[in-house]
Order: sequence, then structure tokens, then C-alpha cells
Amino acid sequence: MVNSSQPKIVESFEGVVITHVSAGWNHSGFVIEDGAIFTCGDGSFGQLGHGDNNSLSYPHEVSNCASGGEFRP
Repeated sequence: MVNSSQPKIVESFEGVVITHVSAGWNHSGFVIEDGAIFTCGDGSFGQLGHGDNNSLSYPHEVSNCASGGEFRP
């Protein structure tokens, strides 16, 4: 996955129901139907939530959510 000004299909989510999407300046977040949260993009300030400052080209699950991994709108 590369930067794009147009929406792109995220092939790693094929067959997965995504219930919420959030797009930041250079990063994105996804919540799937079981409440798991995934993020990708520029993580240089820790904004991806993985406990580091690494950037990720493809969505990775956020494993340390304050709510125990459950999404609560």
C-alpha cells in the first residue's frame, strides 16, 4: 500500500466486515465486526497505537487497547 489521494481496496481485509474507518493526515484506522482495531500509515509520533514510532504499509491489529480490545462508540 502506498500514499494515495484516492480510495484503495485493502486486500488484507477481503471477506472481513469493517464497521468503522478513520483517516488521518497520513494514517488510517479500521474497526472490524468483532471489535478488533487495525491501523496503518505514518507512525512517527506513535499515533498508530502499537507502542512504537514505526510506520506500517499494511494494517496491523492494535493489541493494547485501553478498553481491552472492544470498540465502544
